Amino acid sequence: MPEEENEFDDPTYDEAEYVDTEKQASQALKEAGPSIAGLVRFKYGGWLSPRIVDDFTSYADVCFREFGDRVAHWITILEPNILAQGSYDNGIVPPGRCSYPFGRDCAVGNSSVEPYLFLHNSLLAHSSAVRLYREKLPRRASWA
Repeated sequence: MPEEENEFDDPTYDEAEYVDTEKQASQALKEAGPSIAGLVRFKYGGWLSPRIVDDFTSYADVCFREFGDRVAHWITILEPNILAQGSYDNGIVPPGRCSYPFGRDCAVGNSSVEPYLFLHNSLLAHSSAVRLYREKLPRRASWA
C-alpha cells in the first residue's frame, strides 16, 4: 500500500538539517535562556505581567527571522496548564511561586490568582506570536 501524503509533508524537508538546526537552537537557548528569563522576571514579574506579551512577541520575531526558513513545525508555549500548576500553584518548578495550602515551601506567591494570570498572559502571548507568524512567514510551516 503506498504511503499517504498528509498536510505536513514537505518535499524540501531535510531531516539532517532539521536536527542540526534544532540542536543549534536548543544550545543557544540553554546558553541565553536562564539569564533572559531571570531579567524579565525581576524586571516586571515575568508571566504575571501583561508586559510579557510584547517581549514574547519580540522573542518570536527573532526566532522566525533566524530559523523561519528551516523550521517545519512551531510551538509557542508547551503545556501551559502544567506550567501554571507547577510554577504558580504548587511551586515545584521555577519560579516556584505558591501559597498555602496548595504549596507548602514557597516564600512568595498566591496560588489562587497567579496560575490564572500566567495562563491569561501566555494565551495572549501565543496569539500575538501566531499573528506575527501569519504576517511574516509563508504558510508552509505548521503549528504543533
